[in-house]
Amino acid sequence: MKIKKSVFLLLFAIILLSLSGCSENSQLHQKLVIQGIGIESIENEYVLTVQALDFKNPSKEDKPSTKILEIRGNSLLNALENISKQTSLTPVYSQNMIIILSESIVKNSGVNNFIDFFIRHFEARPKVKICVVKDRASEYLKIKSEDNKVLTAKDIHDLIPSSLNSDVLHFVSNLKSGLSNSYLSWINIEDKNGLKQVHLKGVGILLGNNLVKFIEKDEALAFMVLKSVPNFGTFVVENKNLGKIMCLLEKSEVKTNVNLEETPKYKINLNLRISVFSMSDKLEFDSEEEIKNRIGEEFSKKITALCSEVIGNFLEQGIDVFDFGKILKNSYPKYFKKIDGDWKSHLKNCKYEVVSKVNVIITGKEPI
Repeated sequence: MKIKKSVFLLLFAIILLSLSGCSENSQLHQKLVIQGIGIESIENEYVLTVQALDFKNPSKEDKPSTKILEIRGNSLLNALENISKQTSLTPVYSQNMIIILSESIVKNSGVNNFIDFFIRHFEARPKVKICVVKDRASEYLKIKSEDNKVLTAKDIHDLIPSSLNSDVLHFVSNLKSGLSNSYLSWINIEDKNGLKQVHLKGVGILLGNNLVKFIEKDEALAFMVLKSVPNFGTFVVENKNLGKIMCLLEKSEVKTNVNLEETPKYKINLNLRISVFSMSDKLEFDSEEEIKNRIGEEFSKKITALCSEVIGNFLEQGIDVFDFGKILKNSYPKYFKKIDGDWKSHLKNCKYEVVSKVNVIITGKEPI
């Protein structure tokens, strides 16, 4: 009897679930599935560019169309509410992958004016990637590829390495902690032979609630190394004995320890692997092993100097993007409690040492 009752309950549950599924599917045409959101400020209005999937007007029988909308409002919430008014569809945020912020809104207005929606809304996903652009955010969700297809939000999402932690979860955590500074991946559009392409250019750094600086080129390379982000740009190592060597960082493992002397002293250990894909045809040593050792030594010198310079610049400006405050708090909680309220003013007095160990792999010897 108990078995029959269990079977009946199981069948009843299956029927309910199937009915629920049918109900959801029947309402899909009434929804606008958000994939990417661009946010900027123009003439004291919030301007949103939304890339979404429209099931009501599919491009093909089995595929939704990609809709690009421009919505305005006197606040972010007001602009978001206007999506429904403009489209007569219910926006769904659970599939959103990317938030693109214009420089003006992060630099002038600050993020506290709008970030709460992406924390508190019940559909908001904490791992949505978030980035900043120097031009209009709308341009990035309207770019068309060679075959005239719109560049999708997923394409932009995939440009930003997950290991960079440029997502809502980490961004807001740093923003609210009072210890570490928030940062954003910085993307830009490059025009190559009339074809527009989006690239990860560097990082935008915030001081409190506002964007204060962009970093790129060597400074961004060092930042990525210290954040354990591989495959960002090409490293060039060059001297009179080696000539010019071009390589790519394939792996970066970072371990940071702190000792408390008169002031905190940090030791940053870098364990790196680089692949060399191009070198001078004049490079002559007894063996490939000797070549790798010499390249490793030169690369180690360059990256150690670059990372030391970047850390020093940030500490001098009272910016903690490498979690020095969190490390100190975890290692010496009693000491940190005394300076907790004024941690940022102590940053410039901190000492640090960068040590790197480099493993070299030669993947190509194409002469430069």
